[in-house]
Amino acid sequence: EEKRNRSIEGTGLGMNITTQLLHMMGSRLCVESVYAKGSKFSFDLRQQVVNENVVGNFKERIEQIRDHVHEAGFYAPDAKVLIVDDNEINRKVIHNLLKQNRVQVFEAESGQECLDMVRQQSFDLIFLDHMMPQMDGIETLQRMRELENGKDTPIVAITANAVAFTTDFYEKSGFDDSLTKPLHTIELLEVLKRFIPDKIQQKE
Repeated sequence: EEKRNRSIEGTGLGMNITTQLLHMMGSRLCVESVYAKGSKFSFDLRQQVVNENVVGNFKERIEQIRDHVHEAGFYAPDAKVLIVDDNEINRKVIHNLLKQNRVQVFEAESGQECLDMVRQQSFDLIFLDHMMPQMDGIETLQRMRELENGKDTPIVAITANAVAFTTDFYEKSGFDDSLTKPLHTIELLEVLKRFIPDKIQQKE
């Protein structure tokens, strides 16, 4: 319904994949929906008990993992990182993950905007989406390498399709590395440590 949902983006693939997975596990997706109030999705799965050990407090375990990740992190306040993706939500996710480490984050919503920004200033690292309209990530990369500020900048491809496009494919295309969406904090931190170690300050 366009009036209420015009800002909601997506192709609907998530729902289709979910229903297929549930079908393969002998279950189905149930939906309860009230217009303008919200929807509730649920399913039942039968699983064999393989271990009688108590799982414990799941929320507490998640907090422990989060604390561990935070403690293992670092700051990079002098690092300038550019995120290039035509999807605003994808950019915001990566932006928020990097801001936790005080990285200077810049955003571009297209290949052309990326090139314009690289002409104006240099970046320490660029995350570049592969599948973008008009000018995709590979063409953007090739044109960026012709610019003074883009010759030696580490550029990491981000892709939603790790099956069709492998790490080897991106390396042959000229990328320094590749990551699969959705990106996670630990993966981003590893990339920062690998490509801009001189900008990293360990947390006290």
